[in-house]
Amino acid sequence: MGVVTLHSDLGIEHCAELKDALAPHLAGAECTVDGGSVGRVHAASLQLLTAWWRDRGAAGLRTEWS
Repeated sequence: MGVVTLHSDLGIEHCAELKDALAPHLAGAECTVDGGSVGRVHAASLQLLTAWWRDRGAAGLRTEWS
């Protein structure tokens, strides 16, 4: 199972970094997203995370929050 640990700052200026962190987990086994340290988030980062989650679901892959 893969784990994606989200950065504490998910402002719009960090969307490219978030995309790079999520990309290796787009396909493959179950994945857990650890959002425990997130302190700041912009809508653009939420949209990116939601699209990634949706695409995993469409591929039949399980994704969970931690």
